[in-house]
Amino acid sequence: MATRPTQSPVRTPALAALTGAAFALYLFVADMVIPPPSHAQGHYNIGNALVGALFFSYAPFTAALSPLVAMAMYGTYAYMALARRRCAGLALLALHYGVAALVAAPIYLHRSPGLIADTRDQFIRLAAQPVTALFAFAPFIIANVWYVLRMLSQPTSSAT
Repeated sequence: MATRPTQSPVRTPALAALTGAAFALYLFVADMVIPPPSHAQGHYNIGNALVGALFFSYAPFTAALSPLVAMAMYGTYAYMALARRRCAGLALLALHYGVAALVAAPIYLHRSPGLIADTRDQFIRLAAQPVTALFAFAPFIIANVWYVLRMLSQPTSSAT
């Protein structure tokens, strides 16, 4: 059976950094295209905090550095997938969703008691815009499925 050549030691981190930065920027835009709740006035209430918690997990807790942390976070995920660092990659994924579900979402829900109703309203409005909904979620879902499949299949690197 023929083996595929591995990427060069410089190419993998560079590709991961570029991919992570681009994906973080996409997620920022994807979160922002979610329509505001119908009762919101102006443009200050764009996006959705619960979706932001899912997309960015612990990055919002870094305040002004949040965009850079999100880029580094997704760059690290991309590196783990490209280098096939199975154990570390799956641990990072578990950490991301653990913090999103157990820390970020509860904090956002505590700060905004009407957030569940607002989220329901936003998703009702988003359902009327299928292209926007696909833009907001399809690449995220595809990337997560690809990541998990990549982590669970094929050879692992020697430094898992």
